Amino acid sequence: MCLLSCKTKFRIFEPCEDYRDACPYILVTVCGEHPHPIPLPQKTPPAVRSKIFQLLERLDEDLPDLTPRKFLRHPIVKSYLRECFPDPRHIPTLIDLHVSLANRAHLDSYIIQAKATHFPAGTGWEGLLHCVSDFTIFLT
Repeated sequence: MCLLSCKTKFRIFEPCEDYRDACPYILVTVCGEHPHPIPLPQKTPPAVRSKIFQLLERLDEDLPDLTPRKFLRHPIVKSYLRECFPDPRHIPTLIDLHVSLANRAHLDSYIIQAKATHFPAGTGWEGLLHCVSDFTIFLT
């Protein structure tokens, strides 16, 4: 990495969350010459993040061995994206929801959080033993 001397001033105006339905746009103003590309957003907005977690909850038996690649190609995710972006000429991806979802490490962290919630003992042998012990307690 190298330090770039950039004297450009950016002002980004986003509507408050309560008003995003009425105004889903962001205004960016630039003062000065900008000789290098703008960095992509790193943080996923809370509304998009909660929708990702809702999709992860709907995956049921596919969640234990889920990877970001499998999540991107899962039929539930694809059908949700087609509902959000119905243009038949464009195959929607998670990047259409937000640019930060292009980073698979973000998706992986969300998947790990969902697995930790649904499988507190893990998805390995300890998790299996935990499920079996819960099942035997349920039977007795």
